[in-house]
Amino acid sequence: NNYLIYCLSDGMGSGKDAKEESRFTLKVLKSILETGMDLKNGIILMNSLLKIKNRYEMYATLDLVSINKKSLKAHFYKNGAMHSYIYSFLEKRLVRINSSSLPIGIVDNISSSDYTYRLRENDILIMFSDGIKESEETLGNFFNQIKDYNPQIIAKEIGTRFKNNVDLDDVSVLVVKIEK
Repeated sequence: NNYLIYCLSDGMGSGKDAKEESRFTLKVLKSILETGMDLKNGIILMNSLLKIKNRYEMYATLDLVSINKKSLKAHFYKNGAMHSYIYSFLEKRLVRINSSSLPIGIVDNISSSDYTYRLRENDILIMFSDGIKESEETLGNFFNQIKDYNPQIIAKEIGTRFKNNVDLDDVSVLVVKIEK
């Protein structure tokens, strides 16, 4: 009850199989969290389940953030995911949350890249799949120029402006505005 959890998953490959892999990953994660299991052990369990399921070498990224609603402390768990960003409108500063781990379902002993960050009111959290091509400079410039802080508008603009047109990959963009 004290936490908000946001998650993206991108199935490896393309088409129906990749879509099903990411859908399965999120469905299993939801079921695991509903049992009350902590996130770290839940990710380990999910990795084991995907290893059993994956006969055709299909894997999935997992990009998850758990935000404590009272303290605004955010804990990121990243498995094969793109980096995330936090934009502080107060400081006009973009913070990058890196990822350097493998997707889930590949190796037995999974290791998440995990980071903790203290959010503040009006910060914007941005998570996206690998269909987005950006640089910190262009994304920072984008945030310095926008006037509307509506997360839906920001997500749509990021998806439009930064979509990697070279690849035929899908695009998922998640934008959260921190409010008390």
